[in-house]
Amino acid sequence: MPYFLEDDLKILESYIEETVVKLQETGAELRNAVTQSSETWHDNFPFENAQQQARLLEQRLQDLEHIRRNATIIAIPQTNAAVAIGHTVTARDSETGEEKTFRIGSHVTFTENTLSYASPLGALFLDKTVGQHAKGIVGTKEREFEILEIA
Repeated sequence: MPYFLEDDLKILESYIEETVVKLQETGAELRNAVTQSSETWHDNFPFENAQQQARLLEQRLQDLEHIRRNATIIAIPQTNAAVAIGHTVTARDSETGEEKTFRIGSHVTFTENTLSYASPLGALFLDKTVGQHAKGIVGTKEREFEILEIA
């Protein structure tokens, strides 16, 4: 079950609306491509291209609508005692010493410096408290971060 913050769900809904508009535009391109050539199914690149684009957009729309149908809206926790969805986390990479700040976001994220709670790195941070180390595989490498701040 995908969890979403209310603001992220609104962004998801706007992506769905944009995809519907693009799909309608692609339908118009398909109709135009059919009228431009006597070769509807063969050697008609504009038609084949628009048809492929329509298939991709239809799949994207189905995927986004499936996520929306199954989404559960959650509130940002009132306490910063442990990392949760909606919190901003500052952590130090134990290997490089670099400090990074991330927002732990919804199932699907749409903004920079936001990690999905379901991503490998986002999952490492969940339920950790300040001072704890989050350790696990990210990509192909074992990584470790010290939690410095939770906001």
